[in-house]
Amino acid sequence: MKTLYISDLDGTLLDADARLSAYTEKTLSRLIQNGTAVTFATARTSETAFKILQDVPFRLPAILMNGVVIYDMAAGKCLHKNLIPEETVREIKALLREYGVSGFVYRLLETGLMTYYEELDSSVKRDFVESRRKNYGKPFEQIADFESLPADDTVYFCLVVSRRLIDPAGMHLNGAQSFQLIIMLLNNLLVQRQDNTHIMTALGKCLRQRADDICQTAGLDKR
Repeated sequence: MKTLYISDLDGTLLDADARLSAYTEKTLSRLIQNGTAVTFATARTSETAFKILQDVPFRLPAILMNGVVIYDMAAGKCLHKNLIPEETVREIKALLREYGVSGFVYRLLETGLMTYYEELDSSVKRDFVESRRKNYGKPFEQIADFESLPADDTVYFCLVVSRRLIDPAGMHLNGAQSFQLIIMLLNNLLVQRQDNTHIMTALGKCLRQRADDICQTAGLDKR
């Protein structure tokens, strides 16, 4: 019976500077070369994950973007992507426009992942883009409005909103019922606090389900 081992990246394999230490790289490489079934699951995209882990000879697919993507690190290609239904994408965009909420939209195209934004009108948004461009060479494209984007191939929404709008105590006072609707549409949200804002990110399929998918593909018995 062969077991699949899956590790997180940030706070687990990576240090505080989001780097892989020489010891960790050597240990992972040795485990893989000895036949251990090991991979990773992360909220990161293929661009950032590959940049960090390019010297580790992963043989099994990895789980990226919180389950949105199963990615073959060795071949450098997406094996599966969990798209948001087009009708749901259109509903979300209409709500964002109605309530003046913005952020980033991710589309997984044949040429790779593209991230779109309308305006970099806050320090959180500017830092978000600048750090990813500088550290990982990730592509971003400014557009006039999200509704001008095709609804197909959409995998992620990352929303930057004022904390006061989604704190429970201020929900009714601030008329933030819109966010309850958005949460229902996105199904699952990962909320990360940054200064006085929230970044709300739509999650993909359950990580356990993705782990089962990898086990089935690789012919492993358990995870």
